[in-house]
Amino acid sequence: MGIDYGLGKTNIDFETGIRYGVIPANDVDLWSESSDSEYLVSCPQCGYDRIDDFDLDTDRVVCPECDFMGESEDWIASLPTIETYKEDGYLCFQHGDDPDIFIEKSPYKTRADFCSPCAPGAVHLRNAHANGDAWGYCFGHDWFGGGKAPYPVYDVETGEIVNPEHRIDDSQLIRRVIAWAERKGYDIDYFSGIAEMGYDDNTAISANWNNFEKLGDWLESRGFEPLWSDEWSRCADCGKAVRINPDSYCWQASYVMTDDYEPVCHECMDIEDFIDFYSGNPRKAMPSWTKERLKEIGFRCYEQDSGCEVFESGFHLNMNDDPEKILESILESHGENFFQSHDWIFVINFSEQFSLRFSLFFRGKEGDES
Repeated sequence: MGIDYGLGKTNIDFETGIRYGVIPANDVDLWSESSDSEYLVSCPQCGYDRIDDFDLDTDRVVCPECDFMGESEDWIASLPTIETYKEDGYLCFQHGDDPDIFIEKSPYKTRADFCSPCAPGAVHLRNAHANGDAWGYCFGHDWFGGGKAPYPVYDVETGEIVNPEHRIDDSQLIRRVIAWAERKGYDIDYFSGIAEMGYDDNTAISANWNNFEKLGDWLESRGFEPLWSDEWSRCADCGKAVRINPDSYCWQASYVMTDDYEPVCHECMDIEDFIDFYSGNPRKAMPSWTKERLKEIGFRCYEQDSGCEVFESGFHLNMNDDPEKILESILESHGENFFQSHDWIFVINFSEQFSLRFSLFFRGKEGDES
C-alpha cells in the first residue's frame, strides 16, 4: 500500500480517473527502440526557450530576449531533453536523465501501488498487483521480451483482462516497427517469407541490428527471423528474402540473376528465362541446384565422360582452369559454327575455402539439336 501524495489532483487522467503509470525505462524492452527524441531549442546566451519565437530555418538566428545572434545549430541541444512515444493510443514521456517513463495515456491499465512523493498521485508499475492502490496506465504485452508484461494487463475500454496470446496482430506490429524506423532514419525491411535453401520459410525483418539489439530479440520472440540487411535482398518475383552474402566457404546462392541484376529465387525461377543472360559468358555461372533443371530442358554436360566435375580453380597446384580459356578451346576445336549454334552455361558444383569445382553445360539452340 502507498499514499496518494497528489490527493487526487496530480498525475491523473481526469477524464477516466486512471493514474499515470511510472516504470523504469530499463524494464521496457522496446522503449529505446520505439521512442522519439526531442531536443530543447533555446538561446545559448540567455536560455530563452519559447520555440515559437525562433526562426530556425534561417542561417542566423536572433534571440528576441537578449538580441544574441548565432548559427541555427547552436540553438539546439546536443543531447535529447525528452524521449516520447505518441502512437497507437499511447502518450509516454521520459524526461532528461530521469530513468523512469511516465505513461499518461494508454489503451491498457493495471492496478498498482502509489509512487513516492517524487511522482505524487502516480502508480509505480513495479508494484503492480491485484489489490493495488489504484488503476494506472501501462504498456501492453508487446513492449516486453517474450510477449508478456510483468503485470496483469486490462483493456481500458472493456475492463477485460488481456492475455498475452491476444496481443496485436503481426501486420499491426510490422507497421509500428517500420513507421518507427522511418522516423529514426533506420532501414528496416519486411519479408513475407525466406526463400533461402536450408532456412525455414518464416516471416522476416532485415536491419542493422547493431542499432537496436533488443528489437531483434523481441521480434524473434514473436516468431520473426531477424536478418542482417547487408546480407539479404528480396526476390524480384515473390518478394521473399534471399541471402546475397555468403555465410560459409561452401555457400551457393539460392537464386539466379536477371539481366537487370535482380535476384530471382529458386522457388520462382523458370530456367528458360535465364539462358540468354548466362549463356556463353565466362564470368557468370549458375549454382549447383540448377543442374537438374538444365538437364530437363535439354542441356547436357560437356565433360560427360569425366563425371561432369573436370574443371577446378583455386590456390593449389593444377587448380588453374579458366572459364574464358575453356570457351576459347571449344571454339578452336569445333569451329565457330558449332560454338555459335549452342548455348554454353557454366555451373558451380562445389566451393570451398581455396578452390571451386565447376562444369560446363551445353545444348543446341532452337533448330539445332546436335
